Amino acid sequence: MTVLKAVMAPARAEYAGGFREIDVYDLPGECTGAVTGLYLTGDVDQEYLAEQRRMLDSFVARGGRIVVNGHVQRVFLEGLTRWRKLEFRNPRDLALTRVTEHPVWAGTDPKSFLYNTGTRGPVPFAELERTGVAGFYGRGCYPDLPEDARVVHTIGRTWAPIDYDYPLGAGRVLVHGGNDLLQFATADRGTARLPYRREFRRGAAARHHHGPGVPPRLRVHAGSDATALFGTALGHQEEGEDMLTVLESGTPIDPSFADLMKYHGTEFPGGVAHAYCAVRHAVSLFGTVERREVTVRTAFPGQGGRDAIEMALRAVTGDRFTVVPELAATERGPVLARYVWEFTYRDRTVLLRLRDAGFVTAEFIELGARRDRDAADNARLRVLKQEMTDRLLAGAVGEVYEEVPPPTR
Repeated sequence: MTVLKAVMAPARAEYAGGFREIDVYDLPGECTGAVTGLYLTGDVDQEYLAEQRRMLDSFVARGGRIVVNGHVQRVFLEGLTRWRKLEFRNPRDLALTRVTEHPVWAGTDPKSFLYNTGTRGPVPFAELERTGVAGFYGRGCYPDLPEDARVVHTIGRTWAPIDYDYPLGAGRVLVHGGNDLLQFATADRGTARLPYRREFRRGAAARHHHGPGVPPRLRVHAGSDATALFGTALGHQEEGEDMLTVLESGTPIDPSFADLMKYHGTEFPGGVAHAYCAVRHAVSLFGTVERREVTVRTAFPGQGGRDAIEMALRAVTGDRFTVVPELAATERGPVLARYVWEFTYRDRTVLLRLRDAGFVTAEFIELGARRDRDAADNARLRVLKQEMTDRLLAGAVGEVYEEVPPPTR
């Protein structure tokens, strides 16, 4: 899998900080099927990108991830809106407010992005207020947002959106209305790990609250592997991440979450994520498996889970997949009861259940069960689905599901 960084300068398709840098004008030829993510710097030619809109829309709709920096004035991607300059008189008019927690900015203080200073090393905020210059992070906003957009930061006292993301088909778009985000990943301001967090690969323009008890994933320091930069949003599979690998007649296959979503569609990403996490955990316990020899029983009846199991293990068409309501852990309550998976490979069986760590919310269960939902309810349900998906994909093996003793049959 490849993540491209499109820039306004001749490039030789070299890797820099983990990205493969390309000239933006080479994008049509470079954006092949192997590319899963695209990072657009803030100075790229938007007129040219607008000419490539059909290609960009298709790239995201089929599961790609795009990060858009800067001031959008030409709508080159479905859902984008135009940036507007903010009227400001003092730094308070440019201060950030975090509306939604997002893995890209996890562990950072919005105040750390307000000022720039020429002083080397960490500078106390009080000193930054006295000597720093405000406005480098952003001086404008996106007052008009696409449907299902999630605002991460607002700017100023009018709470105008500056950072947001939104779904587009099977993919996702992250928009930052200011200078390139990579410029703000510095140790001096205490943000060396922005946005080098694997949570974003496991979600992520992307998706956003981590449940209690879910430990943060390994962080990659600035200057090492920048492909961790928007992993979830960019759909990039990093070396060292927990991958799912199974065998097909001895040949390794590495189905990613994005692959499973391409097979399933867009309706139930949470179900796909649950099955993906469960299969990945089971394989980590079994070791190398021939995928057509794995049998699956589950209390989870969702179509997303079924499709993910079929794509990864070919268990549905192989008549090795069964929904067993009796497997439900009813004593755990309606939120957790059905998230139980039993995998059998040759002479070993493992039973997995979802950890009680906030991955699934009562609101999601209750709203999903309602049959009288209106348009607003359905819009809210889509948001809850994506947020749950992001939480699940942010967890490593063992952080999402846990092994429990198999029941006595």
